[in-house]
Amino acid sequence: MSDGIFNFPHVRFISHPNPVEKKLHYLGGESNTDLVLGKMYSIKNAMYSENREDKRKSVWYCSVNGRYIIVSLSNFGSIQKLRNIKLNKLLK
Repeated sequence: MSDGIFNFPHVRFISHPNPVEKKLHYLGGESNTDLVLGKMYSIKNAMYSENREDKRKSVWYCSVNGRYIIVSLSNFGSIQKLRNIKLNKLLK
């Protein structure tokens, strides 16, 4: 602190105005290789900004190996949807 000015570190994730949490299975399609196909993850929405200058945007994220990663909600779904994807691949 100098001259009464506080410099707080930038917080990337903050609470979303309408928080939602979903428990869904990973269907594949993310570039992050730490996600396990078929495993159920707790997906949450939050407001995110990489730095102080960028405007915050709504994102979906999950915790993998103790760190948060931004994910696409379309790559998660029910176990039935995962089963259907696998069956369609086998039938082709």
